[in-house]
Amino acid sequence: HLGQGSFDCGVIGYAGGPWDEEISLPGVLANAGYHCLNAGWRNMHPRRKLYGYHNAIIHDLREGVDDYWEWLKREVGPRAFERGHGSDANGWLARPWHLEERFHPTVWTVDTALEMIAKRDPTRPFFMWCSHLRPHSPYDPPQFYWDMYINQDLGEPPIGDWAEVHHHEGVPPLRTAWQGDLGAKATHRCRAGYMGCISQIDYEMGKMEELLRHIDGVNPENTIWLFSSDHGDMMGDHYLHRKTYAYEGSARIPFVVRYPKGYDGPTGEFDHPVGIQDIMPTLLDIAGVEGPGTMTGESVVKAARGEPWREFIHGEHSPCYGPDNAMHYL
Repeated sequence: HLGQGSFDCGVIGYAGGPWDEEISLPGVLANAGYHCLNAGWRNMHPRRKLYGYHNAIIHDLREGVDDYWEWLKREVGPRAFERGHGSDANGWLARPWHLEERFHPTVWTVDTALEMIAKRDPTRPFFMWCSHLRPHSPYDPPQFYWDMYINQDLGEPPIGDWAEVHHHEGVPPLRTAWQGDLGAKATHRCRAGYMGCISQIDYEMGKMEELLRHIDGVNPENTIWLFSSDHGDMMGDHYLHRKTYAYEGSARIPFVVRYPKGYDGPTGEFDHPVGIQDIMPTLLDIAGVEGPGTMTGESVVKAARGEPWREFIHGEHSPCYGPDNAMHYL
């Protein structure tokens, strides 16, 4: 939302404090005449602050500020709970979703985004941040997506010859552990649930594109699409779990751009190192909106066109799960 790397914006680890930035992607687009909407997961502080959006309907894991939880209780009953299946929001225990598929937060997020777009200001272009909590744990896809992977050979997690320090053989990890050997069966279930959650998002994005065609004034082919993530999960790679690491499982994320129809931009796959600080400048570049001078990211379209590009990304993360869980990396 700032177009800045972690050092530049001052957030070098998980931060739960207030964000006081004056410039944001939705704020810049709002000033350019866009109607800016946000549906789903955000994890911002304070949670109800708009940060430049005109409207936000959020899923934020707190009673009283989570619109999804309120909806779920209205639809299912007062005792309904997203994690009523017993898997923790930061845990490795995986299992199928315990309610009907239509009540899953991934479905709700897309349905909410579509409703917000349908009720937008029709005289202005729109910007929608449709943000899914999954495939962040709990790894709880509906049964259809669980069945895609649970009986497949998913391969073995990579284990580096340096990783023995995280092994802790014979000690059953806590359900929110950040290190330890889960054993083959639990690791397989963890990975199958994770992949199922990703495939569910794939299907829901297809639904979103199809249903956008039925909303007056919206053509998905004339819309910029950018699909990315904040991180991956380790799921047993090097006996590690959760995120915050510079290793492939955590740091390698999708970064996929689809141009609007008629836009003259290079297509294909590119090997340039990119980060989420490149999202804001990329969207502003394609939309033709001038970006603020505070951005330290770059438009990936420049890289695709062969213009000068960074050779590496430097990142860092402060201690999160323990004093040794911190790093700088290239």
